[in-house]
Amino acid sequence: MNKFSAILYTLFFALLNQVSIAQRATVKAEKMNVLYIGIDNPVTIIAERLKCEDLVAEINAPEARIEKNKGITKCLYYVRVMQPGIAKIYVYEQLSGKQKRLIDSSIFRVKRSPDPITSVGGKLKGGLVKHSELKAQIGIILLFEGLDFEYRIQVLSFSLYHCKEGKLSIIKNSGPVFNNDIKIAIANAKYGDVLVFDDIKGQGENGTTRKMLPLKFIIDGYRNKLCDNGKLSLQSAPLFYKIDTNELTNDLTTENMNCESNCIDESIGNYDESRKKTGWWIYNKIDSGKKVTIRKEYFIEDTATQYFYTNDYVSKLRTYTGTVLNGKYAEYHTENVLRVEGQYKIDTVGIDTSLIIDPITLDESIHEEPIMDEVEAGTWNYYTTAGKLYLRKNYQKGKLVREENF
Repeated sequence: MNKFSAILYTLFFALLNQVSIAQRATVKAEKMNVLYIGIDNPVTIIAERLKCEDLVAEINAPEARIEKNKGITKCLYYVRVMQPGIAKIYVYEQLSGKQKRLIDSSIFRVKRSPDPITSVGGKLKGGLVKHSELKAQIGIILLFEGLDFEYRIQVLSFSLYHCKEGKLSIIKNSGPVFNNDIKIAIANAKYGDVLVFDDIKGQGENGTTRKMLPLKFIIDGYRNKLCDNGKLSLQSAPLFYKIDTNELTNDLTTENMNCESNCIDESIGNYDESRKKTGWWIYNKIDSGKKVTIRKEYFIEDTATQYFYTNDYVSKLRTYTGTVLNGKYAEYHTENVLRVEGQYKIDTVGIDTSLIIDPITLDESIHEEPIMDEVEAGTWNYYTTAGKLYLRKNYQKGKLVREENF
């Protein structure tokens, strides 16, 4: 080899070495430099001047593996790590045969994945809930929150524990979508019912299964309640009673005004076979050593009429359906001397809009349902202490449409 050839040969390999050093690979995790334990972390790997199908990736971490996506996306890999710490991903160019050339490497932190969140419809996560909102949903969704990429656990099965009027029923369900029995149970739920979604089994995209935390829902309000003869202690809503701050006098509190029984000093009444209050209930308290009646209630099916007493006479009367005022309402100055008389009615006051997410496809849709509430209806009369009518108001759907003075 002459001197000139030797110089060209040296320059050629120097240039080749510079190109090799300059070539870089990018390893991009969906969440910056973090891999989560126990799930398939999506990672995109690209290299300068090379096709994705010509790359090979390896990982250095205990019990870890990296696999190329078998679909159309040639640059996508899935990384599974099992222990916290550090993982290093090496990127090679695949040469002929089993030969390969190292291009670059990247270091990642390995962290424990957040717990999946159990929800009904992707939104409701337990606690107090409007009946219409719960009724609009169609299934249970399990999602990881706090990840910058979507990773979902499919629901395999679950059970609904429904506490209704002190009795417990259990309905089993396969898959994430509510079956017909559960839809009926939710649709028929009433104020004070407790619905617990439990025994929830989920399966990740890698095939592993796990049991999820239960979801507990209470329809409109809360109070400690024993279900199925004390086998299940839950929170429920007060029935047939709303707090009126004007009634909180003497030693009465918001707590004892909402109790179902034995909450003042004495309550006397009966339950029917389904543990509903029935007939007359009388509530007494001890005032200066004397037993005094402060409230009477008359129950028939879902309707209750309440009579509040002041100095042994009825000072207020109101009628309920469930927990909603519906029917006659009256207040008295003294015995048989009216102060106010009118009526409430359950009527449409608006439209309730709920977002529904399909638990299988995650497609979103909107469900609309009328909002029903108690409103003043018809004619309301107001009287002086002498029993003389001095004001009359007329309402339609809770809105004042006419007012007369006398």
